[in-house]
Amino acid sequence: MQQQDAVQNSKLKTAKKGMWWVLGTVTAVPLTKWVESQLDYSFFSPAISVLWSWIQALGSWLSMAVSLPLWLLIAIMAWGLLMVGAVVWVMVYADGKLKVADRELKEADAKLRALSPTEAQLKSTQAELESHKVELKAAQEKIADLQDPKLPPLTQDQDRVLAAIAHFDNADRKCRTKELPEITEMELLQTDGAVDVLLNRKLIQLFYPSSGKYATLTARGRAHYLSPDFMPPFLPFLPAFAPERKPYGRI
Repeated sequence: MQQQDAVQNSKLKTAKKGMWWVLGTVTAVPLTKWVESQLDYSFFSPAISVLWSWIQALGSWLSMAVSLPLWLLIAIMAWGLLMVGAVVWVMVYADGKLKVADRELKEADAKLRALSPTEAQLKSTQAELESHKVELKAAQEKIADLQDPKLPPLTQDQDRVLAAIAHFDNADRKCRTKELPEITEMELLQTDGAVDVLLNRKLIQLFYPSSGKYATLTARGRAHYLSPDFMPPFLPFLPAFAPERKPYGRI
């Protein structure tokens, strides 16, 4: 019974397929004729016939009773082709990106090469500026030296004369320059030379009353004498006297 049903079903399927092919052929013929007559596209007839033949062949192949593994094989092959296509597309896309990046890199390299002379010029200008800075600093130091020259330290003779004058100032007494050679144990010429140096450095000042020439320390001289760097020399012949304020005072 089952075999008879299967045979009948197979016959029905065959009959249905035959009817579909006949219907398709019958439909295609008037359609082709209509296109040729109405649209004057008679040159399409061979192409349509070939296309229709391919469609029929494809329908026949698809209507074949095939096993599941064959369909699986076809699906796997189709999937593999799709993946290969995707990989190829990715490679082509990546190659295009690489070409764009390479072109941009070449353009950047060309710009850098064009900027190289400018960079060299800037470095040269910077070196010149550094050189000018050194020269300017040297000029400023020279100007400072000219405005306030660095004087050499006082000699031993000059220190002795300065200490003798400070001794008189400390006792509020007048220091007669004529007495300095005896107090400092120096010759008159040496004493006068030391007085000249101290006067030029504005460490002392001179005044001339009717009784002779006298010397006293200036503010700069007192600062120098009281500086920790100044070591007063020993003068054994300094007069010993108590401070006494005189009517004429001290300049």
